[in-house]
Amino acid sequence: GVDHRLQRVVVDVDQLGGWQLRAAGGWTGRANPVLPLGDPGVPLDEALEHVKAFYAERGLPPMFQLPLPATRRLARALEERGWRDQRARPLRPQRAASRATSASP
Repeated sequence: GVDHRLQRVVVDVDQLGGWQLRAAGGWTGRANPVLPLGDPGVPLDEALEHVKAFYAERGLPPMFQLPLPATRRLARALEERGWRDQRARPLRPQRAASRATSASP
């Protein structure tokens, strides 16, 4: 018979230049972050707005998976723009009210 404990995870993927925006319906945080494998092809702030819109449309928080050391420059640029490194979790933007306390969004 069919094992109903295993369910197919549908991953929605959008390409923004060299970035893969991935969403697995919230099933797991590891399947949802942006994977920046190259240049997004647009200015960083424009790319980040696209990222935020992609995840907002899917009801998910925008996050990045940053494979170091290749993305150290991007990690610094994200932090300058209010994104926070959660170490155990991918980078995601902070809410304005939580910046001072560095609480999770």
